[in-house]
Amino acid sequence: MSEIMGSSDMWPILLALTAFPAVFQLLLLPFCPESPRYLLVAKGQRAKAAAALNKLRGTHDIDRELNEIMREFEEMQREPTVRWVDLVGQRQLRVPLVIALVIQMSQQLSGINAVTYYSNLLMTVISIPLMDRLGRRTLHLAGLIGMTVFSVLLSLSLLFQDSVSWFPYASISGVVLFVVFFSIGPGSIPWFIMTEMIPMSARGKAVSLAVLTNFFCNFLVGLFFPILQESLGYYSFLVFASLLAVFSLFTYLKMPETKNKTVDQVLAVVLGTPQ
Repeated sequence: MSEIMGSSDMWPILLALTAFPAVFQLLLLPFCPESPRYLLVAKGQRAKAAAALNKLRGTHDIDRELNEIMREFEEMQREPTVRWVDLVGQRQLRVPLVIALVIQMSQQLSGINAVTYYSNLLMTVISIPLMDRLGRRTLHLAGLIGMTVFSVLLSLSLLFQDSVSWFPYASISGVVLFVVFFSIGPGSIPWFIMTEMIPMSARGKAVSLAVLTNFFCNFLVGLFFPILQESLGYYSFLVFASLLAVFSLFTYLKMPETKNKTVDQVLAVVLGTPQ
């Protein structure tokens, strides 16, 4: 596409093509169910909330989840308003917040934007149902470890591509598999994990910090990768491999499994307190 339209005359057309996915999403948006939490908590419409949750979960056994949403909301109403300083000052908020922020960092500092700015849509779609089968922690850890392995292989294949005839093909395979592992774990899970680990009373502020962290890391990669590449050449991907190894270890040691657990149950695991 860049060879066809990446010229001074055709680049406006190339830029305009990005409008098509946006229009496609707008056309599909009316078919998306409303947030069950919004319908139940903000609107008080339990029947509509149940219908939306049933559509999202694909099952009629949703009373327990609806009751949990309502119970969490009622507890939030009884609690004092969470201030920004409370996110750092209170351990029950600080610990899950730190985990959530590091998981967001693992998404951007993995080097995905240095490899490609377009994720593998198919694998992202596949990863969503896998979350409820294999768990968020398992998929995120598998994604990080896979990216670590293929970032090293990508660097090696690029370094020795002039010496071994099939290494250029290996580097292409490395890029594809790197993106695949990103899509099944770090591509989507950091956004899911926030609502499953942070109490509702602090969720708005915590999510804002997570989004800020994510895009700041994105900015850092875009700013410094050209400098890194100029200084280290193909070895620059080993920097990302090192970061991925650190994030993999952090995920293994600190990230809780949130599948089929309430926020209170997750916090009990994170804080090491009995339920």
